[in-house]
Amino acid sequence: MEAAGVRPRNVSSETTGPADECAPSARREMGVTPSTRRPRGGGWLGTIASFNHLAAYAALLAAIYTGARKSELTSLRWRDVDFEGGKISLVRSKVGNCDSIDLHPALRKELLRLRNKGKRPPGDEHVFLSWHGTPYCDVRKVWNLALAAAEISAREGLTFHSLRHSFATHFLEGGGSTTDLMAQLGHSKLETTQIYAAALSERRRATVMAMDFATPVTAARKPHAATGRRRQSA
Repeated sequence: MEAAGVRPRNVSSETTGPADECAPSARREMGVTPSTRRPRGGGWLGTIASFNHLAAYAALLAAIYTGARKSELTSLRWRDVDFEGGKISLVRSKVGNCDSIDLHPALRKELLRLRNKGKRPPGDEHVFLSWHGTPYCDVRKVWNLALAAAEISAREGLTFHSLRHSFATHFLEGGGSTTDLMAQLGHSKLETTQIYAAALSERRRATVMAMDFATPVTAARKPHAATGRRRQSA
């Protein structure tokens, strides 16, 4: 999911969702309107910044920098974000517990922008609000707009949950341990987390098997015969 340098296009006819979801009126209803500003970030994720809605961009950034589930992010409240301590508290409704994970500097910066855009929100207010001021419950529309802006709508199988998978893959590729990833993702069983490690191992194996160092050995070149007699010393 890396389409660096892409430029946002008119997304009115290029999303994978129903056509009416991307009509201008629907975009206004979602609080996501096209902008002529250049994306703030590089790569495909930065293209969502071409829409004038900080919450949409911040929600995607939160997903890719935390690996959190959609339900964990849509239920996030400002009191759960510790800017000073650099932590985010997540309610793991799927496994029935709470976790405290690290707040990435890039996400911290964006959440501060979101919080400070107007009147300071109360601690019990949801972080990611729609244009109507209601908590996000369905992110598919924003997700489809993000894919269209990044010009990758045609790729099959890309959902908001794909950001969680991307986080896990990059975490392990960066040297993170499976047990640490288990805690980060909020898995209750290590076997679930090991699926990502197994996928990386298979890809690594395929890369090794494709290597071929048996290059043909070329015959040694013979020195050219002298064209004339060597001059003898006087």
